[in-house]
Amino acid sequence: MRWLDDIDGRICSSITVALLIYGAVAGTAVDAMSSWTQLWPLLWTLVALGLSSHFRAMFTSPGMAPIRPAPPPEKRTSLYCKRCEGYRPHRSHHCSTCGGCVELLDHHCIWVNNCVGKHNRKYFLLFVVYTFISCLLTIIIIIRSVLSCIDAAPHRNRDVGLGDCETWPVMSIIAASTVGVEAIMFGLFTLIMGCDQFSSIFSDQTTIEKMKEVHNDESCSLGNFSEVFGRPSVFWCLPTAPTLSITQTHHAV
Repeated sequence: MRWLDDIDGRICSSITVALLIYGAVAGTAVDAMSSWTQLWPLLWTLVALGLSSHFRAMFTSPGMAPIRPAPPPEKRTSLYCKRCEGYRPHRSHHCSTCGGCVELLDHHCIWVNNCVGKHNRKYFLLFVVYTFISCLLTIIIIIRSVLSCIDAAPHRNRDVGLGDCETWPVMSIIAASTVGVEAIMFGLFTLIMGCDQFSSIFSDQTTIEKMKEVHNDESCSLGNFSEVFGRPSVFWCLPTAPTLSITQTHHAV
């Protein structure tokens, strides 16, 4: 377990955790104003899964590549790294922030204060997915709460427009407004990030390889997905260590 000694990353990762917790607290306060079925338990479950995934992505080594003083017999499997002063494995890249070469380095993410690589990409993807679903649920909670208080208003007050919503406490209005803006912003950000990440998996390319227009051998999309999440199972959805895929099992033998 490690917490990278990068002040910017530590600040941004701490802000991320604080925003997730605030979103759950504010979402619960808004949901309490609704007379309909409460959704806050589901929201807290999603936020807990998101935080667990975030912590695992942050504290799990992305997969620091072994550096060799001499190249292996197969030239294609190794490249020379001037900063590490040695030969790194194929498809690994150097990260100046982490201070070494990372296997299957996708990018360095300041929001988890770590590189996203071979060993923690699953956790990063789950963090993105659960954050997006939490944002979507928060928006639904806000809409439901407004519709609920309008629906509960006496018939004579419905022509006012907001009905019982006008009796909401000031803090509830502030909570609904701030968490709504947060949910929209982070929802769009994680949606774009998630689409880009899953596209990279299915095309068997990291973000760096996309930028450099490096194309790898074509393989099955399910196989690429299994390389990140492990063998198909219910644990795909949980921030647990991925089980070895069929390909990884063959390599390990």
